[in-house]
Amino acid sequence: MVFVREVGVIDNLSYRQLTGLNNMQSSIELRKLRKEGILEQKGGGKSTYYLPSELFETFLSTQAESLSTQMKGLLPQADGLLPQADELLPQVKLEDLPGELQRKLTNMGQRSNNKQAVKDIIIALCAFQPFSISELAVFLKRGERYIRKQYVNELMADGILEYTIPKMISHPNQKYRTKNNNG
Repeated sequence: MVFVREVGVIDNLSYRQLTGLNNMQSSIELRKLRKEGILEQKGGGKSTYYLPSELFETFLSTQAESLSTQMKGLLPQADGLLPQADELLPQVKLEDLPGELQRKLTNMGQRSNNKQAVKDIIIALCAFQPFSISELAVFLKRGERYIRKQYVNELMADGILEYTIPKMISHPNQKYRTKNNNG
């Protein structure tokens, strides 16, 4: 619960890493917290994550002392799960992008059949700064699922893109960056 308060979100994998429980046990505990109204479930399947509900703070205040004792020693394991400040950059507008990238996006058109050209633009965007699927979809004027399925999944599999929060891929602030790019 301390992790949820600090990070603002948790998924099954992170819960297992923090508690040492197996997949079934962690699912049961997360489901119980959801049914008690302490957490809200978002997403589905492998993309399921949990946010604190309105009752969360009340629950924490009544359980604070025992939770603090239970979580001591577990927080060092959370290192790497928290996004870094540069991974939560504000949304960029077209006019904020470098001129060449602006030109490519403007000239691409919504129905471009050149898959490699679209991939090259995604690579250039994510080299400029990390972007979420929804941000890429806005720039490319395409749906999020389409972008993920047709381009991002392939670029990830090819090792060209990487997650900004690799230890929690379903994090709601997840973004993609061009690999070996620090800025």
